Amino acid sequence: MGGFNKTAGILLGLALLAVGILMVLGVLDFLLRIAGVLCILAAVVLLGMAFFGSRRGY
Repeated sequence: MGGFNKTAGILLGLALLAVGILMVLGVLDFLLRIAGVLCILAAVVLLGMAFFGSRRGY
């Protein structure tokens, strides 16, 4: 994880968040809604790693 780029992590997290929100709000399948929730969770984890990981030395 030493080469983790903070900016790339933030951009990827925001993109995942947007996709997840669109999936959940969209008039989509139930399975896609579950996938959207998983995307949002992944985005939260990524953003958390990008913002707080740098303080821990990752």
